[in-house]
Amino acid sequence: INYISDATFIDTGISKSISYELKASYQQQKWTLRSFPDGIRNCYRINITQGVRYLIRATFMHGNYDGQDNNLPEFGLHLGPNMRDMAKIKNASYTVNKELIHVPTLNYIHVCLVNTNLSTLFISAIELRPLNNKTYVTQSGSLALLFCTDQGSLTDRAYSHNDYQLPSVVMSTAAMPKTNSSPLVFNWDSETATSEYYIYMHFAEVVKLKANQYRSFNIILNGQYWYGPVVPKNMSTTTVFSTVAMRIAKQYEVSMIKTENSTLPPIINALEIFSIKNLLQSETDQQDVDAITKIKTTYGVKRNCQGDPCIPQAYLWEGLNCSYDGYNSPRIISLFILLLTYMELSMFPWPNNFYEGIDTPLLIDSQSHNDYQLPSVVMSTAAMPKTNSSPLVFNWDSETATSEYYIYMHFAEVVKLKANQYRSFNIILNGQYWYGPVVPKNMSTTTVFSTVAMRIAKQYEVSMIKTENSTLPPIINALEIFSIKNLLQSETDQQDVDAITKIKSTYGVKRNWQGDPCVPQAYFLIKTTYGVKRNCQGDPCIPQAYLWEGLNCSYDGYNSPRIISFISSEEENTDMGFVLSFR
Repeated sequence: INYISDATFIDTGISKSISYELKASYQQQKWTLRSFPDGIRNCYRINITQGVRYLIRATFMHGNYDGQDNNLPEFGLHLGPNMRDMAKIKNASYTVNKELIHVPTLNYIHVCLVNTNLSTLFISAIELRPLNNKTYVTQSGSLALLFCTDQGSLTDRAYSHNDYQLPSVVMSTAAMPKTNSSPLVFNWDSETATSEYYIYMHFAEVVKLKANQYRSFNIILNGQYWYGPVVPKNMSTTTVFSTVAMRIAKQYEVSMIKTENSTLPPIINALEIFSIKNLLQSETDQQDVDAITKIKTTYGVKRNCQGDPCIPQAYLWEGLNCSYDGYNSPRIISLFILLLTYMELSMFPWPNNFYEGIDTPLLIDSQSHNDYQLPSVVMSTAAMPKTNSSPLVFNWDSETATSEYYIYMHFAEVVKLKANQYRSFNIILNGQYWYGPVVPKNMSTTTVFSTVAMRIAKQYEVSMIKTENSTLPPIINALEIFSIKNLLQSETDQQDVDAITKIKSTYGVKRNWQGDPCVPQAYFLIKTTYGVKRNCQGDPCIPQAYLWEGLNCSYDGYNSPRIISFISSEEENTDMGFVLSFR
């Protein structure tokens, strides 16, 4: 398996490393982990192929990364909206693996860590392996690994003539009883009174049998004949498995007993026991998820927007209302209006005693007929006053005495009007007529917006008032308010930026070298020669409080700064090698 960084699959968490003393004992993908000191639920979103059977493995290796090996965590592990298992870390030096074989119904999965007892969540690796859809088939549910005799390696998973493709490193060894006449027995207790299990037993003859040798045995389950005789093939895998869930019992005992004509005892190379996990709760409707995810991405929402938007209800995304119909896919039915200040979203609440909502299950066409292209999930709901004659009013206080604002109001008629119904209204700003009349189009978006900044005021009040010939009250589907931010300071000269960025990429500089890198071509030669490693983050010259170490810059008002000198350190060298793993 190729391990890649997890940074593009999650928005939260901090990269950490296990203690140095433990690294020699583990593969490199377990050297680092992601810790989640904040948030109740932290989720990965991973794109996969819908309908393909996957082995999904979550790995947890604490490794005393936080110096708290006497206070080890316990937390929930969810797949999408369904509780999958509990991750209980009992020893900082041991690895905990949680495996599930699952066929996703969507083109992505959410793997979520849920804080259940004020622990600090963490995870070391998530591994996904597509399997042959003919294997590990169940009548219902997914398969959670309870026990296996040899977890082996997920690499080089190939062995001759078998769809299960177990690794050679697993199939090249086998267990047998200590005496020729003894059975090979294993047993386990049921997890709960209703737990159901599937068993997969893998056999291969790993020695060259002599002419007078023969191996054959039957499999007995809880005292009853289950399968046989099994005659392992030389250097080739045979898999015996349950086609339906095993009969419920408090305890299970599987025995392999040699047949009368067998000269050799039974063997087994690999054993897998899975319990059935019925992940009954469907994810939120795919179209709704796509729409709300687009909003999240477009506006850079960072608040409580992890995992499935509606399920579980305890972790419902802020600002959403969802409808629930048993185990069917939840639907997003309303999205609170958002106040946007330079692309940073904050809630703009509509008081429930002043308005009520209307909505439609149909799609609002805002993609082809409106340049703003608001998602249908946003435009399919609208707010209106509680009484027909009341205005629809909202207001906000100015942030400062000089703040200036632009407003964008989006309208669509979400109900089919009768022949005697008509909706029309004017928009009033701080007591003055501003725009109108507005006549929302049926199932199509109209956007009304300010073409210049609104006149400066201490407070702003926008009212929508029905016209005399209107039989219906005003409505609004979405509202955006932006404040103007004048970003006056120019970045460092572009040639300087390109040069220092190349230095940063080439030498893997991690200190104060981020953002706009203000370095002339001459500086590139200095950096290449002396392998500078010092603090180089953000713009090298601006703001001056964060000037890169060793640089002197020239400043000319709001024009682009230039680097005019550089002081090197004798301690720095070009040895900057490093290895990236799960971060």
